[in-house]
Amino acid sequence: EIIVYYSSGEVIEYMPNVVGLTESQARETLDSKGFKKVSIQEEYSETVASGKVIRSNIVGGDRVDVTTSIILTVSKGPEPTEATTAP
Repeated sequence: EIIVYYSSGEVIEYMPNVVGLTESQARETLDSKGFKKVSIQEEYSETVASGKVIRSNIVGGDRVDVTTSIILTVSKGPEPTEATTAP
């Protein structure tokens, strides 16, 4: 008896450009391409609206294995400033 095992190997996809999309749009786009390991980090931005993707750790257009961890940086909007009152 001969048993043959084969590997489907890596599944390589082009990383979609998700910069400027909302977090949910970015997640849907990545999920549709097979990217399942998506995490979010947030930071303040003066130029990108709250809830939109500022950048990702993988550049859009790069070919990567779909098991690669994708980190999206999502805007929290402008950093709040403390209101000061004049004496």
